[in-house]
Amino acid sequence: MIGLIAGWMDQLNKRERTMVMTLLSVVVTGVLVWVIFSVQGGLRDKEKRIRKNYRDLVKIERLAPDYIAVRNEAKDRDQRIRANPNGESPHIPILKIAQKTSVHYRKGGFNNSGEETGSLDKILLPTGDLDRRPIGARRRSKTGPLLYRINKQLKMASVYVRTADLYPFFGALEKLDDLVFISRLQLNRWSQDPDFVKVDMMMASTLQYVEE
Repeated sequence: MIGLIAGWMDQLNKRERTMVMTLLSVVVTGVLVWVIFSVQGGLRDKEKRIRKNYRDLVKIERLAPDYIAVRNEAKDRDQRIRANPNGESPHIPILKIAQKTSVHYRKGGFNNSGEETGSLDKILLPTGDLDRRPIGARRRSKTGPLLYRINKQLKMASVYVRTADLYPFFGALEKLDDLVFISRLQLNRWSQDPDFVKVDMMMASTLQYVEE
C-alpha cells in the first residue's frame, strides 16, 4: 500500500506533490485538533461528574448519621411492636398501676354509705369487647403483615373517686412504655361533691403486629 502511494507520488510534478502534502497536512492537523478537543471535552465532562459526585458524597456523609439513627430507631420500634407483650391486653398495664393506687371513693346516689378507701383496680374495671382496627389501607390483592391498633375500654360504675387521688395515677400512666397509651378519657364530676369524679370511659390502646 505504501509502495503504491510512493509510486503515485513519483508520477506527480513538484507543484502537485506540494499541494497533496499540504492537503494531507491540513487533514491530519484537522483530525488531531478534533481528537484533542474531543478528549478535552470528555475530560471536562468527567471533571464535572467527579465534582458533582464529590458534592453528593459530602452531602451523604453529612446526612448519614441522622439517616442511620432514624433507620435504627424505626427498626427498634418495629421489633418492640412485634414483641409487644400487651398486644391483646392493653388494659393490663393500666390495671397494674391501678392496683398500686389507693383512692378514696364514694358510691353514687343520695343514700351512699360515706367515703371508703381501696385500690383503684377494684372500681376501675374493663368492659366491652376488644377492639382491633388495622392501621393504614392495603389492597385486597396484596398479602403480608398488618399493623393493628388494639383498644380496650375501662370504666367506673356508680363510684366517684377523690380527684386528688387520681393525679398520681394519671402521672404513672404517662410514664408507661409508649406502646401502651390512653387514647380517650371521659370524666364526670359528681354533682353532690365537686371533689369527686367518675371515669365514665377510659380507652387503653396499644399496637399489634400480625403476620398474614
